[in-house]
Amino acid sequence: MGAPAAAQPAGSQLLREHTGDWLLELDFLVGDWSASGRMLSEGGPPSDNPFTDQLAVRWSPNGEFLISESTSRLLPVEGGSGRILSQRWGYIVYDRAEQRLLEIAFLSGGTVTTSRIFRLLDAEGRPDQAWQFESTEALNSVVAGQRVRRTIRRTGPDRFDLEVEVAVAEGDWIRIAEITYARNRPAE
Repeated sequence: MGAPAAAQPAGSQLLREHTGDWLLELDFLVGDWSASGRMLSEGGPPSDNPFTDQLAVRWSPNGEFLISESTSRLLPVEGGSGRILSQRWGYIVYDRAEQRLLEIAFLSGGTVTTSRIFRLLDAEGRPDQAWQFESTEALNSVVAGQRVRRTIRRTGPDRFDLEVEVAVAEGDWIRIAEITYARNRPAE
């Protein structure tokens, strides 16, 4: 699983000793990605708000955490502007005290969120190719008191899907966006 040994961060053996393979399992995210997605209407069919996303994920210089940066843009629809929808900078770290992965993210507009990261299991109880990032803090783009959950599902060596859901307090999760990412290939 993950990238070949040459692509893993320096000190990955030391990192593995401190985190198991939890952080290294997300090594497949390292690289440059392009995505297209649609906002959903109240968890229903796609709305007329298609958007693109550019995502870059790198290991920190010391190889102890992942750094991500993304910019989402609304696509020009019927004369729309293609304006920036959101910008996001994130750090995925292993919290030794809690023995789990966390993401600390900074969003355009000044919002900071912390999300717990869970590896999902398949029907037989084995690790699946999916991870959930669940924030217990409200984002500035949703109503106060809402929680946000993002599920990443690896669908191939160079592809993954992202589903974004929100819930009010302890209410049901409502899907608000579906996004498909593909790894950018360097020009040859």
